[in-house]
Amino acid sequence: TFNIAKGKPLLLKREETGLPDWKKSILNVLGSCNVASREVITDQLDKEVQGRTIIKPLTGILQNGPSDATVLKLLYDEWKGVAVSCGINPFYGRIDPYYMAGCCIEEALRNLVAVGADPDQVAILDNFCWGDVDDEKNLGALARCVKGCKDFAIKYKLPFISGKDSLNNFFIDRDTGEKISIPGTLLISAVGIVPDIRETITSDLKKAGNLLYLCGKTENELGGSEYYRTHGIEGGKVPEPNPEEALSLMRKIHRCIKTDIIISSHDCSDGGLAITLLEMAMGGGKGFSVSLDKVLSADMPLGVLLFSETQGRFVVEVESKDRERFEKIMEGSISSCIGEVREGDEVNIRYKEDEVVLSVKEAQHIWKGELKW
Repeated sequence: TFNIAKGKPLLLKREETGLPDWKKSILNVLGSCNVASREVITDQLDKEVQGRTIIKPLTGILQNGPSDATVLKLLYDEWKGVAVSCGINPFYGRIDPYYMAGCCIEEALRNLVAVGADPDQVAILDNFCWGDVDDEKNLGALARCVKGCKDFAIKYKLPFISGKDSLNNFFIDRDTGEKISIPGTLLISAVGIVPDIRETITSDLKKAGNLLYLCGKTENELGGSEYYRTHGIEGGKVPEPNPEEALSLMRKIHRCIKTDIIISSHDCSDGGLAITLLEMAMGGGKGFSVSLDKVLSADMPLGVLLFSETQGRFVVEVESKDRERFEKIMEGSISSCIGEVREGDEVNIRYKEDEVVLSVKEAQHIWKGELKW
């Protein structure tokens, strides 16, 4: 029934009302091949080399949710570790390669911060995969992407320590003679220092009654998003990172993780807020209830709040006893208490007159199903 990987999205209208069916929209995105579980790939790799892997690709008691980054304990006699992550989204590059570079850099950094790495002790690497650079359009896009790498690396204070490129990836169609290039793609890898691996956290929800916060401002930025792709919509406004605000927020997130105020954290990226919440719920095997009326952003449609891929955002879990401490540290940054973790299998998302209800098991089935072969 859910066949996004084969390019057949579900119906998005309820016949009786003509209103969007947000539940089907959410499951469409969750089951798409760019968001679905990668365990069919990661299960083929040795994740336990020398017994040093602290946070693995999947998280939660049953490993039912995705991790933001991998954490390694390199020395047996020290608690210091390193976190490794990546950022990639070639679909942004179809709209603007400059902001694709900024988004990839920030996603890689954000993933590290989400597990407990220090945002001021991170280095990055680039990997360019591009088409025919004798083509002026492709070459211009590459130049704009390189400029984005330079500008945003400086703004995020991230040194490039290495990198590689693979150019002129194209083929000639035998029948038509047409030259077809791959989409210009940038992969950013990041490595960060974890001061103490005992202070790292994972993305899975931990305990019923804990509060859920959306940190960072949501903008109407759906260009290149997974939501648009599942509907065949092209164009739109690609996310534009705000390094100054994002870095300030990430330092506060890091401080809260180090002091045990934040007990789970997940960055908002592919699929937006709805997917971030569901991935946390799947990992923890718990439900949640949230009200998006409480999001501290401009009044906007529910589809934007659910699926916008605005950069610089996290969903974090905080115990109610630590609410005052957390909000004190977050002063000066946008942080919205949108709901709480619930025991059981039900997920409930409300906004004005709309309500979306689904089960964690239902989401898990969709998320795990598409990339099996």
